[in-house]
Amino acid sequence: MLLRELAAIGNDLRAWGLLVLCAALVLEQPRVSKGLLVALTALLECLATARIAFSYVPLLIGFSVLLVKPRRALVVAVGGTAMASLLHAVFWGMNPPWYPPLHLMGQARWLLSGSSPADRG
Repeated sequence: MLLRELAAIGNDLRAWGLLVLCAALVLEQPRVSKGLLVALTALLECLATARIAFSYVPLLIGFSVLLVKPRRALVVAVGGTAMASLLHAVFWGMNPPWYPPLHLMGQARWLLSGSSPADRG
């Protein structure tokens, strides 16, 4: 059941992973213009809102850039995480009882419990 669910729903994960990889590779370059830095931080922030479990992505990319450019790492980690959190808060404020990431947590619990579709009710 879990494999079937992931095959139907998780088909965007390849594109998501490639976009994160491309952003990380560009951010690790010694020279990145300020405009590109802002654009890549915004891209990571948008990617972090794709799934609630991906909220950590700007922090992860920021820490991976820490040795190359500490200031850039701070901008990416703090800026990306703050913007992703702000977007999550805005979307949650629009419809709190049916905020998609939170209702998916219940579905994930059901999928991982090993219940059959008949038990779902």
